[in-house]
Amino acid sequence: MGINALIKSIKGKKNLGIDDKYVIEILDKYLKNQKIKELFEKDEKFIFKNKEFKKLVKEIRKELYKIHGLYQVKKQSKKQELLNKLQKAKNIDEIKEISIEILKQHTSSRERLNNYKKLYSEILKIKPKSILDLASGLNPCSIVLSNFKGDYYAYEISRDDVQFLNKYFKIIRKYNLNGRAFVKDITKNFNYKRADICFLFKFLDLLEKNRKLFVINLIKNLNCKYLIVSFSKKTISLKQMKNTERKWFVSLLNELDLNYRRLDFENEFFYIIELKLP
Repeated sequence: MGINALIKSIKGKKNLGIDDKYVIEILDKYLKNQKIKELFEKDEKFIFKNKEFKKLVKEIRKELYKIHGLYQVKKQSKKQELLNKLQKAKNIDEIKEISIEILKQHTSSRERLNNYKKLYSEILKIKPKSILDLASGLNPCSIVLSNFKGDYYAYEISRDDVQFLNKYFKIIRKYNLNGRAFVKDITKNFNYKRADICFLFKFLDLLEKNRKLFVINLIKNLNCKYLIVSFSKKTISLKQMKNTERKWFVSLLNELDLNYRRLDFENEFFYIIELKLP
């Protein structure tokens, strides 16, 4: 069976923007099962009709949804429409208005809209000249709502979002915001640009395994002065959590002897963590 046809079948329409390499990495885990491995030695027609293959596709799409689809919206064409409007914007006020509409296209950034002003007022007290945004989604489009001027590096697993962000950054460059976006699975590679601050918003809850190890490796490899991590106060089904504490994370910060403070909003809370640079 051809690898391109296989990946396309696994992704389906909703996940076409995800990099093929990431899908292959997930698939490789399942190919360790001898039964699955033998299945892929059959002809294409047999594979597509096989119950085990359909079950496999369902499982992989479930993983893709947790990392990519959870905060996405259905009308992807709306983003391109807004990008076209952005290109015609005459001033920074119009840029901000359209950027707010862009942020509404992503569940996570839409929930954060009323909080960006206070959030960035706290963050900019650090006086950063560069920002790193991991698993960024469309969050980079919020930076124009602040007074930040400098370099912005976004890392995102969705190739579609990365292409969109690079077009966005190109348009706003004349306002002293120099941004670039990169396709990357941040759980596999910890090689990032150097920056004053690193954002990691609403990501850690998506990791089912090795969350603690991921954070340790991230902190060890980051070349940043501050790490800002956020957690949702809502469940995946968007219901309010009874207990929002992430005790494992606070315990880890204490174990690593890191200074931090917490910033709370209605639907999300943030840890502003001071890292120990070598």
